[in-house]
Amino acid sequence: MAAKLTNKEAVNKRNWKVGQVVECIHSASNAYTKGKKYKVVEDYLGRRCLIGDDGLEDLLSMLVSEFRMVE
Repeated sequence: MAAKLTNKEAVNKRNWKVGQVVECIHSASNAYTKGKKYKVVEDYLGRRCLIGDDGLEDLLSMLVSEFRMVE
């Protein structure tokens, strides 16, 4: 069951900037852990992504887990 986000938690991933930290609030894959924080990074082509627990880069547009920005 997907987590329902409040207006404060709803995050548009397109607005994330390199260096920002996000927290997983609903893990839809085993690459991310609920409650764990991840930093937005840039891959060698300049695309923004997260590095999951599996060590692989995941493009923001391909993420299925839910995240919120950490203030």
